[in-house]
Amino acid sequence: ANDDQQSTETRFSEEDENDVLALARDIAGMYSKRTASLLPSSPSELDSIPVGMEHGLARSTLPHRSTDWITHNGRCLDNIMRGRSTIHQAGMGGFARRFLANGSHIVPVPLALIPDRDILTMYNIFERDA
Repeated sequence: ANDDQQSTETRFSEEDENDVLALARDIAGMYSKRTASLLPSSPSELDSIPVGMEHGLARSTLPHRSTDWITHNGRCLDNIMRGRSTIHQAGMGGFARRFLANGSHIVPVPLALIPDRDILTMYNIFERDA
């Protein structure tokens, strides 16, 4: 690095860091109380969260499963991959990695019971400029 360059790193006070974390928890809580509960409550707690694929937040919030449990309850998902659709404007999707016979299970999916079909009705709601 060049000695003439000044550091662009900004330092915040602990009070400012606490305010930012509280704001982040409040915003996340408007969408999901569960997600908000995962956010750190202090700068020191934030610093203690391990970073990296092997120690990420998801791993730290999931229960540890034994090899026996995984062998008995786990499902292999090596027959599907993500990729971009060849259908115009369809975006990303799941695609078979190999031939799948008719009636094959692709991925296990838990189902949610929806007791009132009307909650699935979608409406176009937008404001028009006056």
